[in-house]
Amino acid sequence: MSWRLFAILCALIVFLTFSPMLGIVIAGTVAQLAGCVLDGNSVHPCIIGGADYGKTLYGLSLMGWRVIETMPLGAGALLVLVVVQAGARLFRRVR
Repeated sequence: MSWRLFAILCALIVFLTFSPMLGIVIAGTVAQLAGCVLDGNSVHPCIIGGADYGKTLYGLSLMGWRVIETMPLGAGALLVLVVVQAGARLFRRVR
């Protein structure tokens, strides 16, 4: 495996591991632009274009908690990728 492919795969794994955090960023940005209150404790009404998106933004903001689940998976995937890369490098040197 080339170093370029290794770096791309590592970056992809890190992005997928932390992608649930994007929910917090998107929900917070939309709520701030709409002048709504976004709270982790309860749903608040957020009227955008005549429709209430408070429950949707609340659910989206809670997606950040999924990082707790994706963190061990991402760490495991990185570990496997590093072992495969190290094994490939050692195999090339022996050959």
